[in-house]
Amino acid sequence: MVLISSFGTFLGLLISLVSTSPIDIPSKKFLVENLPGIESVDEIDRPLMYAGHLELNPKIEENYFFWKFLKKNYEFNKTIIWLNGGPGCSSMDGALMEIGPLHVRQDGDLKYNTGSWNEVADLVFVDQPGGTGFSTTKDYDKDLNKVGDDFVVFLQKYYEVFPEDLNKELYIAGESYAGQYIPFIADKILNSNESFSSNLKGLLIGNGWIAPIIQSLSYIPFMLDKGLLNPNDEFMPKLLKQQEHCQNLVNNPVNDDKFEMRECENILTWILQYTRDKKGPKDQECLNMYDIKLRDSYPSCGMNWPPDLEQVGPYLHKKEVVQALNLDPSKIKQWRECDGDVSKYLKNKGMKPSYNLLPSLLSKLEIMLFNGGNDIICNNRGVEDLISKLNWGGSKGFSDEVETYDWIYDDQLTGSIKSSKNLTYVDVFNASHMIPFDLPEQSRGIFDLFVKNFKFQDQDGKQYIETPIHHKDTPTQDNNENENQDSENSKGKSPIFFIFYLIFFLILGGLVVYYKKRKQPKKTSILRNKNLNDNNNNNINSRNGHKKTVSWADSNDDRISPTSTPPPTYQRTQAEPSRSNRLNNFINSFNRGDSSNGQYKKVYNTEDLEDIELQSNVHKKSLDDDEFDIDNELDNDYDLGTSSKSTSQHKE
Repeated sequence: MVLISSFGTFLGLLISLVSTSPIDIPSKKFLVENLPGIESVDEIDRPLMYAGHLELNPKIEENYFFWKFLKKNYEFNKTIIWLNGGPGCSSMDGALMEIGPLHVRQDGDLKYNTGSWNEVADLVFVDQPGGTGFSTTKDYDKDLNKVGDDFVVFLQKYYEVFPEDLNKELYIAGESYAGQYIPFIADKILNSNESFSSNLKGLLIGNGWIAPIIQSLSYIPFMLDKGLLNPNDEFMPKLLKQQEHCQNLVNNPVNDDKFEMRECENILTWILQYTRDKKGPKDQECLNMYDIKLRDSYPSCGMNWPPDLEQVGPYLHKKEVVQALNLDPSKIKQWRECDGDVSKYLKNKGMKPSYNLLPSLLSKLEIMLFNGGNDIICNNRGVEDLISKLNWGGSKGFSDEVETYDWIYDDQLTGSIKSSKNLTYVDVFNASHMIPFDLPEQSRGIFDLFVKNFKFQDQDGKQYIETPIHHKDTPTQDNNENENQDSENSKGKSPIFFIFYLIFFLILGGLVVYYKKRKQPKKTSILRNKNLNDNNNNNINSRNGHKKTVSWADSNDDRISPTSTPPPTYQRTQAEPSRSNRLNNFINSFNRGDSSNGQYKKVYNTEDLEDIELQSNVHKKSLDDDEFDIDNELDNDYDLGTSSKSTSQHKE
């Protein structure tokens, strides 16, 4: 009886372990099931998903919303965290209109995005800082240092829920104002004592708002170069007067510590006002500041773009969608693309922009800046100017050893590449402020270049880097349909079954021991051996293999107009190093540095939609024809730099 009692105690302990292990798996409560509209996506393309709030600070009710996507039956060793900007604009833009695997159709159902970055890595989209999208807070962040600190706390919570990701490389990517977020977050991660600091391998910033003053001074030169402004335009003297005023402020040492200057950012506002076509259709009066090929109504000038916003907003307003994402509709505000309060509080007083963090970060990480050539608000000229003024790696700007290439995708010239000293710059032709929206598969190629997934070709004297590269790896299919529906299909269930088998055979063994003295039963070694063999077989259930698809090629310094039809390849006119030297130089240029070290609103108003990439703090009456006189603004106010009617843009 003592034996039975002891065995019962031991069995009770095992049962308690079993009752907590499989049931209390941290990630299980975040599993996304029954997502509305998913039925329209082929079963094979439906991703495994997790979503919900991670609590950062209960005192101020600060909860960050995340949405994670895994490709079924594939296992990658890379995690990409994607951030949109604003500030205050939701990363659901990235999830449902850019690099995520699911996009929203016009009928409100979902469709598969063939250009998703989920084909090369696990994806995590985060609404941050607090107050953005589905994330909540009662105390908005005032500066980017706090944004970075909060994100480190988010990562602590994230890795508690997904400890398996601690074995994966971490990349942080995003666009526009994320050009501020990402460097500050990376700096905080690298200077933390967290174990995941060594996971961070690289940063990717698309059409980034990184150096506000330098980039503001690029608007007029860029638009003159694109033919959107003419030196003979009658308003050019006044426009140049504003440019001069900005430059004078920049040259004044008193302003050295300014994060940004309203007078400089307002240059774009004047451009949009001056180039307005009052005689055109109402929806065509203004240039679209995110795509020079498009026009928009005034004063929106791009805020009604991209068109997918018309589907994404209503989809995320559905109560059943909110609940499927593991949120309580009664405890969050209705989703808005951009939240004005986040922008209102994030003033960064006494701080310098992320531009100043790049030299230190480049000594530890690879960084890629990629830009759509048709963007105005964060245009190529501004990014190239900030690079040319940046001191890092022992020199200013790209060094003499810079490698330059043309990027060929599916036999078409798609962009140009420059790389040296851990920094890579990619100019993407025929793309807007949101490259993944315009060129989904090509945008995925940007990440493939970053992780060196390309093929160098030398054919008929022409050298280029080619993709897509199709791996021969075959993913291990999971035959258990129920396991495919649960994220624990290859990680959580094998240990669970092992524990149950162990309990079963311990019970059987206990009974054998109990009756051994009386009946001398047969030995159970065969059973035990079989049990071990069965367990070994059950543990051979992992998802291996992956595919990556993109294409790259070699480039030179000659530029081809983004609006022209590019040839598949072209012959260099300058002397070229040998193929092997060029390839080695290119790969060496990527050598990584040491990185070891309220109520849910039920009313939907289309006027609430704000553009993903721009939050204007302008009072609309200041832009109305009857209220706003730009000539008076420039002549009466800006000579002294004291305008009270200026505008400021915040980029997403």
